[in-house]
Amino acid sequence: MSRFIILISSLILLSSCSISINSTNYKDLTQSEKALYAPFDAEITKAPFRYTDSFKVYEIDYNSIREIARTSNKKVWLHFFAPWCKGISCENLNYVNEIGNKYSDSLTLIFVATAYDYPNIRDKMKGSKVTRPVYVLDGNVYGSNISGSQKKFYQDLTQASRRKYSDDYLLNEDGTLIYFKPFKLPVDSFAVKLDALVSNTN
Repeated sequence: MSRFIILISSLILLSSCSISINSTNYKDLTQSEKALYAPFDAEITKAPFRYTDSFKVYEIDYNSIREIARTSNKKVWLHFFAPWCKGISCENLNYVNEIGNKYSDSLTLIFVATAYDYPNIRDKMKGSKVTRPVYVLDGNVYGSNISGSQKKFYQDLTQASRRKYSDDYLLNEDGTLIYFKPFKLPVDSFAVKLDALVSNTN
């Protein structure tokens, strides 16, 4: 009986979450929520970003990222994060930001939220030291399934039929993929390789 009660309680808790399991929440956005998101703007990456009470989250696709790489003439590091996640492995935005600052002369760091979850994106970014804008994969291009959207994005990156994804990617100045970190490895493993990856591909 106690197991049944625990199961029911868990289901109620999950149903109350702002993001459905494996959903980017794209299809459920109200008009007022949609106003919090904006189309990609290349100019936004060129200056420090301030997280005000009503900052915009920018929608991107592979073509947007390729434009960032080509116009900046820098490599691009894409770091995906789950806005609602409170675990230690998820609360690493400041650490990632510090690494990005270290290589800022030759690298553009892009933070990509895995879902249209503005309340949690807002809390996470305003509570961080990040001075870069935050992005989300364009739901109109990649759909409303979290893993599905990331797999489609990986296919755009690689032009490969195999559908997999990572949470950290490094792209060359022309937008081609140089390296991606195996999904469940910590970001530390990416940081260790980053110096060699950046310097050896210049």
